[in-house]
Amino acid sequence: MNIANIRADAAFKAAVAAGKFPGDAARRRREILEMGLPRHAAVLDPDQWIGAAPTVGTNMTLSFVEGAGDYSQHALRLTVTGAQANAFVHVPMQPIRMVGHRGFPRRVGGQWHLRVKCSDWSRVAEFQVGFTSDDTGGNRHDARYVQNSKSAYGCTNPKYAAAWNGKWRTLSRSSADTEQTGAPEPWGKDARYFTPWGLRFRADTTGDVTWDIDRIYSVEWPVAFVTTILDGWIRNSAQLHLQEFGSRNWGMSGSSSTGFSGGQRLSIPEFQILVRAGYDVYFHNAEITADGGRQGMLNTSTALDLLHAWSHARSVFADRLGVSPESLMFSQFLQNKGLYSGDDMGGMLKKVGVVMSRRAVADAEWGVSEWDSSELLLQQWMPPNLPYGGFYNMFATQTYVGQGPSANYGDPYTGGGLQNTFQQRFGYACSTGNGLMYYHHGVLEDPPYPHSVTPEWFYGFLADADAQVRAGRAAMIGTSDLIALTLNRPGPVFQRRDGEWVYRHDPTRIAF
Repeated sequence: MNIANIRADAAFKAAVAAGKFPGDAARRRREILEMGLPRHAAVLDPDQWIGAAPTVGTNMTLSFVEGAGDYSQHALRLTVTGAQANAFVHVPMQPIRMVGHRGFPRRVGGQWHLRVKCSDWSRVAEFQVGFTSDDTGGNRHDARYVQNSKSAYGCTNPKYAAAWNGKWRTLSRSSADTEQTGAPEPWGKDARYFTPWGLRFRADTTGDVTWDIDRIYSVEWPVAFVTTILDGWIRNSAQLHLQEFGSRNWGMSGSSSTGFSGGQRLSIPEFQILVRAGYDVYFHNAEITADGGRQGMLNTSTALDLLHAWSHARSVFADRLGVSPESLMFSQFLQNKGLYSGDDMGGMLKKVGVVMSRRAVADAEWGVSEWDSSELLLQQWMPPNLPYGGFYNMFATQTYVGQGPSANYGDPYTGGGLQNTFQQRFGYACSTGNGLMYYHHGVLEDPPYPHSVTPEWFYGFLADADAQVRAGRAAMIGTSDLIALTLNRPGPVFQRRDGEWVYRHDPTRIAF
């Protein structure tokens, strides 16, 4: 065993003997809330287009429509008539009437939101927004919202049309998920900000379609909130994290399917100390079998199977371990299988008090079936404060992604679906303020590939995280911290499930 593991094991045993792991959860929560709310910087604001004449493109027109907005009092309407291929309009960020923005960079950062209402998403085969560098429109960064009748959001799935058509929705994008056309100024992984000359809207349609745009705005958090998840609270990983994260008062969280595994997982007394110290322990959803075992949810599992599992969770987690209701507001699924025989696992989770979950589940309120791969346009980079599939489909990257067996932290990318190492994804999150959710399994000398990392990898990451925290670019948090920052934020405003920040006294009204 590596000396780091021996040292962590000794510290862990000492903490168990003392009945307390290090860290001050109340102070950490207070400090992260005091960092403040995100700032929404306008990129496209219809209220600043009052009196503007229509802009006519190729089979697409953008026009100002009085009184048609949501947060904005007015809207900018894109219109396409009939079936069209490659309809587009290029709109300058016109200086007329934008007095308040003169001398202020109309820039877009690492994450931006499009607040939009579409008449009929089923008629949209392609829809993209391009941020252009010049009046030609040929040098730009394109964000694809619909491609080949698929979307990353669920809007093109006829099963959930009622959640989308004719409804105001907020669609989030990451700058790293744009595609470069021509030679625009750097952005994405190459630069935090981009100052667009204009916006180029493009669509392929199968019939008449209108899009009302309430606004496009850049989302600026004070720091990148980095959410740590320890899958299963595996003992060797828990030991290292409690020693190193606890001494720094960093937040972290973890899941358990049973709460009393023992062996390579924590025992009941250890879990109880963990909970008293303020670390999150939540249910790793699984179907409980007749013999008391567990298995991943299947599309043949019923709603009653899920409720039976949650009865187990309540009796073990809440009653025996003393887990707080706040910690149980987050969940994930064994083998990532958020399946059952119905079409709304999000609605089932809502019934048991869960407000946020790791993907992938069907969510009728958001309007997405994460398990229908024929529907989804998969994206690599998913902002954690408004996931593409809603808050029941939080995306978490693995620590071991893109690297070979027993790799060191700084070793290069060797292959895999996500195209980048964890170090690169962590660096991008901290440089843009986008945030990140990630998960660990084991931390072992000779880890089984590809589900665990070495102590050397862990300490390489720890040094990187130390540097980012010291520089004020990152804050290390747990799942209940993330919920408290957003959906369950105390005070006069909170983040609604559609991603907008609304007033507590009137959640129908967008605050900023």
